[in-house]
Amino acid sequence: MFDVDGRLGPALQWAMSPALLSPTAYLDHLALDVRLIGQRLADATPQTWQAAVPACPGWTVRDVVRHLGGVHRMVAHAIQTGTPARSAHFMPGDEVELADWFSDGAERLLGLLDDDPARPVTG
Repeated sequence: MFDVDGRLGPALQWAMSPALLSPTAYLDHLALDVRLIGQRLADATPQTWQAAVPACPGWTVRDVVRHLGGVHRMVAHAIQTGTPARSAHFMPGDEVELADWFSDGAERLLGLLDDDPARPVTG
């Protein structure tokens, strides 16, 4: 994701290229995606959390949600502080209700990105 200097890696530079999506369009897509995921998680059963995710071999829905929520918090941290971190530093404890944790982190990130979607971020 980031290179050794904390800059965006080539894959993210490509994915965030203005030729593909404007910052506002990217933010709109991200907002829709995290809200749809949050809605699905609100109705998740214990079996849902343990279900395998075919696109992520060896991962369960719980694993993917923890990862995505950690990434949301990692990016929010970089926006707020300008310093890089690893998503593992933001993982919740086992007692956390993951659906709410995911939605809270996603909404926080969306709020930070919506402040100025085109503002470059270092870290």
